[in-house]
Amino acid sequence: MEFIVWREEFSVGIQRIDEAMLAKHGYPAAAEHAAEPRRIVGELTALKADRFSSPSLLSHETMEFLRDWLGTHVLGADKAYAPFFEAKGEK
Repeated sequence: MEFIVWREEFSVGIQRIDEAMLAKHGYPAAAEHAAEPRRIVGELTALKADRFSSPSLLSHETMEFLRDWLGTHVLGADKAYAPFFEAKGEK
């Protein structure tokens, strides 16, 4: 449960940083990119509510969600804008 709460708080924080950086540099797909973290935070909030109502080990559904978030968003969408930021002098 603590992991889900941490993941939700981390996602909200990193989303704010991402959106600020995307806006600062005029990333062309900023609106589309921002939609995905919002969806993820919504799903984390729902997972957290499920865990509060029925505390147990992380379910298969939760593990699938976390795997999808890592594989799709972090290794896909976030990595896709790395060259854009590097060209702007950000690391």
